[in-house]
Amino acid sequence: MADNVWLGGDGAGTEDWSVAANWSLGTVPDTNSEVHIDVRDTMYDITAGLDQTAAGQINEINIYQGYTGLIGTTTAYLQVNTAELNIGIPSGRPAEQGSGRIRIELQDAGSTEVHIHDTAAAPADAGHAPVILLSQAGSGNHDVSISGGIVGLATLEQGDRFTYTSVTITPEGPSTPHVTIGFGAESGAVFNMSRGVVHDQGAGNTTVNVRGGEFTSWNSGAYTNVNVYDGVFRHNSEGTITNLMVSGGGVFTSAADARAKTISNIDLYNGATLDLDTGNALSITATNHIDLQRCGLDDVTLRLGKNLTIIPAVVV
Repeated sequence: MADNVWLGGDGAGTEDWSVAANWSLGTVPDTNSEVHIDVRDTMYDITAGLDQTAAGQINEINIYQGYTGLIGTTTAYLQVNTAELNIGIPSGRPAEQGSGRIRIELQDAGSTEVHIHDTAAAPADAGHAPVILLSQAGSGNHDVSISGGIVGLATLEQGDRFTYTSVTITPEGPSTPHVTIGFGAESGAVFNMSRGVVHDQGAGNTTVNVRGGEFTSWNSGAYTNVNVYDGVFRHNSEGTITNLMVSGGGVFTSAADARAKTISNIDLYNGATLDLDTGNALSITATNHIDLQRCGLDDVTLRLGKNLTIIPAVVV
């Protein structure tokens, strides 16, 4: 594979991806390319020639934290097919700021490995994340890992889409991750987090594993498995949770949302907190009751509201 570095500045279109002279190899990136967008004395935005759907699958796209130019416009994404996308890679310079706008629409029908190391601390466009990803035209299911920064998945417009197999917030990174899953994000297979803040406005997930940080569900997102080992899961969605497990220092709360909702199976372990007290009549249906696993009432914290009838059952 050949390294092809973004230069920009050619008179035919200083910010145009599709102008060959804007690239170090003198050719527009194609299936033989590893793209590098890094810090330079003069950094040009990439705001034209954004539709690269006919270029084939680029092997790798690397966007470094030292690059402060903008990628995409307020209304258009860079549309690319790539096997691997790396955003916010350290450039080795002090006080790297990152790009305030990176908008990329993944086109591949298979899957892309996406690694977001960090983002700019402030967006170029108020009210939107510095990094926003789509998979609008593709049917691929992408694997995303996030180590830091502010990231949006299909968060710009109501009809946007992003499909994913997994999203993982890594245990360590350069900054606290803030991730928003937009209305058009389709239900993913697994979401793993160990820290940071996540807002899920989409369709929910098959499995959410919270080992730290705060995960908040909104709208009507539904979940098959929610496992809260540590940190907080805030259920502000009316969608059903099939299996809920809370253990250790984990907290599950729906106290901020009084809408009726169903949690089919609830398993609590030593140290768990279950807070269903909205201050109003209890609106949670626990289809198969609340099961204390290898612990008793003194080992967990229950906030269930008032006017309840609790019927203990012995499990042999």
